[in-house]
Amino acid sequence: MRNADFPSPFRGEGLGEGRGSPLEEILLQLTLDGVPASPKKVLFRGERAGEISSYVAGWMAGQGMDVIVVDGANRFDPYMVSSYARRVLISPEEILKRIRIARAFTCYQMATLMGERLSELIEQEGTGLPDLFPSPFGRLPARSPASRSLAEGRRFGEGRGKGEPACRSLGAGRGGGVEKPRVILIGPVTTFLDEDVPEREVRPLFERALSKVEEMAAEGVPFFLFQSSVPSDSRRAYLTKRLSQFSDLVWRIELGDQEPKIILEKGIRINNIIENSKLQNEK
Repeated sequence: MRNADFPSPFRGEGLGEGRGSPLEEILLQLTLDGVPASPKKVLFRGERAGEISSYVAGWMAGQGMDVIVVDGANRFDPYMVSSYARRVLISPEEILKRIRIARAFTCYQMATLMGERLSELIEQEGTGLPDLFPSPFGRLPARSPASRSLAEGRRFGEGRGKGEPACRSLGAGRGGGVEKPRVILIGPVTTFLDEDVPEREVRPLFERALSKVEEMAAEGVPFFLFQSSVPSDSRRAYLTKRLSQFSDLVWRIELGDQEPKIILEKGIRINNIIENSKLQNEK
């Protein structure tokens, strides 16, 4: 099976009346405009979650959404995004320039990105956002004020290629309006598994990061978390359990002998959320 085609045949269990549904259908329902009761913290956990996150980022950007990717597992793959773009006959450049990415290589960097940097970025929505999370797929104009912060961004693994098109500011939503960007967190637990970090620091650092995400989610920022499996005998396995408790919806990814699938582990069915929102809007 080719990587670019991997997520497409996914079946969704727990959606509607147990009917099969491709990953795109699940994403479509999770990202519908005008559904105030939609879950803001959605976790996909299990096998090859990192690869699926790249596909999801491409799908969202292809739908005209701005996407922020915070990668703590070094799993984001722009080639998968480009492959998706070609499959749906959209210019890869148009999709990639909607994606901002920052990478963290330690739990301290991850906590900073999830907390301070990310909240600052969203608060400044529509006002020169590339200053904080410049896109690695677009080149800033010469002498841009954003270039002053580029060096700081590169400490988290950001980069850019020469001769690439200028990137677009986040916050310019579909139809010219301003909407919240979708935030993808890849491996929110991964950097916290480092055995060199004392246990006394891990739990409070992780909890502070989750607290900041909770605040942003409460303000309407949608978060999509992707975490690969952690061995059950790991001393830090409790972090994945905490992540599941923290999330509104949890989908487990399984790669069986037949076709891959995702199974709803936690949360009400998406169709129920949409129906409840319709009833509220009709009152």
